[in-house]
Amino acid sequence: MKYRIFAATAAIAFSAQIFAQPPGGQPGMGQPGMGQPGMGQPGMGRPQAPDEELPREVVETLTYHQGYRLASNIQQAAPEAEREPIFNGLRSVLSGEQPNEEMIAYFQSPFFQGSQMAQQAAQQGMDAGEVLQGISDALADFPARHEEEEVEAAMQTLQTYMMTMQQAMQAGQQPDAEPPEAELGIISYQQGRELAGQVSAGLEDAETARFVEGFQAAIDDELDPARQGYFQGYQIGGQLLQQGADPDKLIQAITDVLEGNAPAYSEEQIQSAMETLQQMQQQQQSQQQQSQQRQMQAMQEQAEQNQAAGEDFLRENAARDEVVTTLSGLQYEVLEEGDGDKPEAEDIVTVHYTGRLLDGTVFDSSVERGEPTEFPLNRVIPGWTEGLQLMSPGAKYRFWIPANLAYGMQAPPAIGPNQVLDFEVELIKVGE
Repeated sequence: MKYRIFAATAAIAFSAQIFAQPPGGQPGMGQPGMGQPGMGQPGMGRPQAPDEELPREVVETLTYHQGYRLASNIQQAAPEAEREPIFNGLRSVLSGEQPNEEMIAYFQSPFFQGSQMAQQAAQQGMDAGEVLQGISDALADFPARHEEEEVEAAMQTLQTYMMTMQQAMQAGQQPDAEPPEAELGIISYQQGRELAGQVSAGLEDAETARFVEGFQAAIDDELDPARQGYFQGYQIGGQLLQQGADPDKLIQAITDVLEGNAPAYSEEQIQSAMETLQQMQQQQQSQQQQSQQRQMQAMQEQAEQNQAAGEDFLRENAARDEVVTTLSGLQYEVLEEGDGDKPEAEDIVTVHYTGRLLDGTVFDSSVERGEPTEFPLNRVIPGWTEGLQLMSPGAKYRFWIPANLAYGMQAPPAIGPNQVLDFEVELIKVGE
């Protein structure tokens, strides 16, 4: 089974640095998932990029250079039967043309999907033949060829091999160990059995059979080179366009290679453009670091202010007769008692709640959403885990949760670092 990965396609990832323009605007901070209290994670977003963009002539020069190198590598590395179809697919997508109906039908067929899965399996280092055997056995309801213990042992052996390879590369050594073939075959077979469910979902028996035929055709290297080449070219071109490449410059570069023309840009022009790109990248990295430092400094200052304000509030609040302070520092007031067994940390509880900051800002409320929330009590912030174990179903409590029992420094933007949280909570029921 042959898989052809051109050196040119590896350049696509590098070309993304050229084609993608630096984004402007403010850094996006993300939105925490506040549906369940204590479950949200803050999003740090992307630091602000430099305002200036690469000069247009630099983008054009480097786009052309990448296109010229891509086309040259295809000419040198692609099998002759696939070479022209690859260029046809490339020029088609760069020109904004759609594949014809026959080609679209082929790309959407179970046969083509099977061939793609076979190629992906091989590219990931799997034994494609064993993967197909696993798929076929599962579809035919044959018993698995390997016991669960055998699969687990093979997985451990493969993990040990991968760790050894990684350690060797980190030490700058050339790994010389070969992958354990027997264990790789077992894992590949098991992967095939697990994939069988995806294969059969939504496919008729005849379509499933065509999928298997496509998988086998890829293993036997019997795929139509014209169709496969066109698809590969169309896929490469689509990736380049997604990265913001100039299609006209790419088409010009491909045309020059096919017609035997000299490159449109000199080595000096390309080198100058590369240096400009590197300078812009260095500038962007520097600005990102500065932006991150400013954000961290501002967060630290805000955290110190919130910490001081929270401690003052809790000190004054603790003096109120109706407020109870636990050993952990959690404070609560009983608004309405309930009846029944109190939950334990492992229980699932259903609650209505409203969460506020000390200034009265509501940052989350199941009451406003009109739907109570259900969650395992040991999966939320410590203040909730402790506080709800004091309540019986039907009870309503008010909790003031110190920062160390809430989000602390990891608070989402809607809350802020080291905030004391004020919750009104009604425990509706314990258990599912």
